[in-house]
Amino acid sequence: MNLPGLSFVLVFTEQYNRRAVWFLKQRPELRQTYLKTLQLLEAKPPCAAQACAVFE
Repeated sequence: MNLPGLSFVLVFTEQYNRRAVWFLKQRPELRQTYLKTLQLLEAKPPCAAQACAVFE
C-alpha cells in the first residue's frame, strides 16, 4: 500500500555528520554508493511498510 502525500525526511545529528565526514575521508570511493543509499532510505524507509499496516 502506498500512502499518497506521506513523505519522509532524514534527520542528521551533528555527531552523525562528523562520523559521515570521517568515513568518507577514509573511503572516498564509496561516496556515490553512500549518497545513493541515503536517497533510497529517504524515498522508501524500512518503516514505510509498518506505517501502511497502521492505516489498513
